[in-house]
Amino acid sequence: TFPGCYDDVTGTYIVAVVLSILMLLTIGFGVPAFIASLLLRRKRAVLRHVLGVDDADEMPISAVAAYRCEDDDWAHVLKYDRSVLKGVYATYELRYMWLQPVMLLLKLALVFSVVFAPAESPVQLIVAAVVQSAGLSVAVGAQPFIDPSVDNLTKVGGLYNVALLFLMSVVRASRGGDGAIALPILMLVITAGYVCFLLFVVGSIVKAVRHGQLMARVRLGIFAAIRANDAKVLEWFQKNAPEEFSKAHDSLGRNALLTAAMLPDPARAAEVFDLVFDVLNPDGGTSSLEGDALHALTTASAGGETALGVLCAADPASPLP
Repeated sequence: TFPGCYDDVTGTYIVAVVLSILMLLTIGFGVPAFIASLLLRRKRAVLRHVLGVDDADEMPISAVAAYRCEDDDWAHVLKYDRSVLKGVYATYELRYMWLQPVMLLLKLALVFSVVFAPAESPVQLIVAAVVQSAGLSVAVGAQPFIDPSVDNLTKVGGLYNVALLFLMSVVRASRGGDGAIALPILMLVITAGYVCFLLFVVGSIVKAVRHGQLMARVRLGIFAAIRANDAKVLEWFQKNAPEEFSKAHDSLGRNALLTAAMLPDPARAAEVFDLVFDVLNPDGGTSSLEGDALHALTTASAGGETALGVLCAADPASPLP
């Protein structure tokens, strides 16, 4: 590949080749395998000691790898996690916390194509296309990251790489001699169809991301939607959970307003809001309460960090906060 580095096969050359192969195998396969084993052991420990899965030690590796939990539970684990491996899996959902070594192996395939395949050869292009397609398939099919923005960024990056491969394919195909015009045309047609498929995928991605963002706000509860005046979430509750939607209004049509200060854990705050509201008003309305308004102040047990206030407004025309 680099003529002139070693004109003859010498002992130094053989030693350099052997050490290079060993280093490539160690870094390329050994390190990802080692990290994967540590992550699976870490996940098994989380299942047993944190999430309370009694049979975690007896679960097969496939079951451990596929185990999932609620987003709030995983966020709670990460909040107090002090493991040195946290930097590897902190951005992934619990189900995919072992995925980083797999992505490293995909990158290794690109390195092998550069090292062992001739420069600018079809083999390099094919390997790159397979690797990028696999990465894009994982990003679209699994959506493994906690933050939807990171999922979206990964998909956009994969689409960029595929588009770049499309341009490279056109250039390579157009280098043929006389009579080779059919190959560029064929590749353009195939690639155009592939790009149309990707556009469909992008549309599905955008739709899924928007739906995921909506459901994330829905999980905060009806009262959080009232405080934020989130019309889409309120519409979702009115259509899909009318019993929850009715809890926010009494028989006189008055708005039940909830205010909060110093809420370190939004999910926990939503639960406490529901609990306090149900305790103060088990019937789901404010008509049974004495007087036109009630104000109650409660402090959670988390070191006095959370101050909650519940206010039932008497004015039917009170705007939502």
